[in-house]
Amino acid sequence: MKKLSFFEKNMGLSLVLLLITVALGFVASNIEGGLLNEALIYDLMGGMERTPILLNFSKLLAFIGSAKIIIPLVVVLLVFAYMEKGKAFIAGLISSSLGVFLLNSILKTLFQRQRPIDYMLAEELSSSYPSGHTMTNTCLYLFLAYYLSRFISPKHKKLFYLLAILLSLLMGSSRVHLGVHYISDVIGGILGGYGFFIISVNLVEALSRYKV
Repeated sequence: MKKLSFFEKNMGLSLVLLLITVALGFVASNIEGGLLNEALIYDLMGGMERTPILLNFSKLLAFIGSAKIIIPLVVVLLVFAYMEKGKAFIAGLISSSLGVFLLNSILKTLFQRQRPIDYMLAEELSSSYPSGHTMTNTCLYLFLAYYLSRFISPKHKKLFYLLAILLSLLMGSSRVHLGVHYISDVIGGILGGYGFFIISVNLVEALSRYKV
């Protein structure tokens, strides 16, 4: 009998993380000023100079994590995977991009949390919870780190994951810095993104096991 992988053993964790994401959304969206009065952070930032360098860096991250970049990237990877007959990778890639985007859209519709409009430095029209940039990019970055790390030396795998985690944290931080999200929106995005990442990996491993 084949030994279960780390992700197969932790499938239950993904469900727990998604449940926590939903629970956090119910709590955060019904508390004025945000969870633990988190809106105070914007008053603090309002009293500090937001340097043009940091502001432009946050805007750059927002652009990199937007549909204008993510969609072409995913399309290119899908074409490459199709040419290489990587059906399992195709399924995982669709799950970790389109799948997590649909989940995020459902959660935004469910909670309808208003953004911290008094502090926004960028225009956003959708609801606030959970952060779409953070959730989608966290899931996609981690999935790409997982898949690419399958083809390198085990001792270098951590580098891929560390890079994915760093990019996810930077993405989340930039959303708060731009004033378009509460911190709890970002936390919910990270938890939901990681939970759906585990589901996407299990989909790939299940299809690979049956050589689909």
